[in-house]
Amino acid sequence: VGRQPRTIALGVPAGSSAAFVNITLDNGTNPEQQCRPPSYLVAWKPGSARPATSNANVGACDVAANSAVVQVNGSGAITVEVYADVHVIIDVLGYYSAANGSVAAGRFQAVTPTRLLDTRATTAPGNDYTRANAGNTSLVRFPVVGRGGVPAGARTVSLTVTAIGPGSDAAGYVTAYGGGTAQPATSTVNHTGGFDTRANLALVPVGADGTVELFLYQVANVVVDVGGWITSSADAPGTIGRLRLTEPTRIADSRSSFGVS
Repeated sequence: VGRQPRTIALGVPAGSSAAFVNITLDNGTNPEQQCRPPSYLVAWKPGSARPATSNANVGACDVAANSAVVQVNGSGAITVEVYADVHVIIDVLGYYSAANGSVAAGRFQAVTPTRLLDTRATTAPGNDYTRANAGNTSLVRFPVVGRGGVPAGARTVSLTVTAIGPGSDAAGYVTAYGGGTAQPATSTVNHTGGFDTRANLALVPVGADGTVELFLYQVANVVVDVGGWITSSADAPGTIGRLRLTEPTRIADSRSSFGVS
């Protein structure tokens, strides 16, 4: 039910700090169902403040999926809330927990989700970026380190990248990569055309100057939120934040009331 928070137990081991999940929103694709309005889902740690950013977005008569790393409570649970009534499917892909012994690199450090970039708004303190347009493509570059809890030495960040379609029928995509580095050949998030809005989680390298660059193809605007960063060999050793992968496991499906109370 829209705007009604639900607590979902993910089944990850006690002591986990965060979970890696895939969230699917099914918004009335069944021909026997009436189309619902566009919606989005927000996930967060139970007992903490509800973030201002979404984890997954879906249009009317559509299905959309997005990966997310979400902080969990001591029982391994998260809280989720949808804007408008929509079916929610959650698959667990892994979890972050203490390592066996102290290690420096490769540990995920979660932060309160924070918006770093929104090209729908002009540049301003807290929304710093440059944008160069060339026909149906754009290059957007924005600073990451030192913002939203990301330390100056971070070399990889966890970003939710949202692509907003330009209104035309043409599909498009966004590719995220370290500022000042070569553009990869793969996209980070794709939209299907029109005013379609799509989000996806990505672990993105940070450029030597502390920035991330985005290549936009047939994309009107892009929004980026940060959810954490990955430690490097330069960080102090620690035991918190090690990823342990699991077989993808469905633990909640509101279409059959499975795992949802």
